[in-house]
Amino acid sequence: MPLLRPPDPKVPTRKFYVRIEEPLAITLDRYAEFLGTTGIDHVVNQALEFVFRKDTDFKEWLAQHPESALRKNLGQRKKSRSSLNTTTVAAGGAATGVEEATRP
Repeated sequence: MPLLRPPDPKVPTRKFYVRIEEPLAITLDRYAEFLGTTGIDHVVNQALEFVFRKDTDFKEWLAQHPESALRKNLGQRKKSRSSLNTTTVAAGGAATGVEEATRP
């Protein structure tokens, strides 16, 4: 039996662009195929939910920090990102890190 469940009904989403190592990307695609899903979004969502549900230290931290600085600055962050719409570039021209997608 798969550890992750099939997709739920539509829930509001946000896009993030991430770079992952090629062997992990291949395994991610294969797991999506194993589950019978058409994309990796569901696998990533379920894997993150699983980790957040199982990580007791993180749960304790969340209880101690009910509203993070990130959440307080979310409106300002969205405003500044929508005006920039750029990618962080490292030496050699490769994009780095995790970046939230913005709409032009």
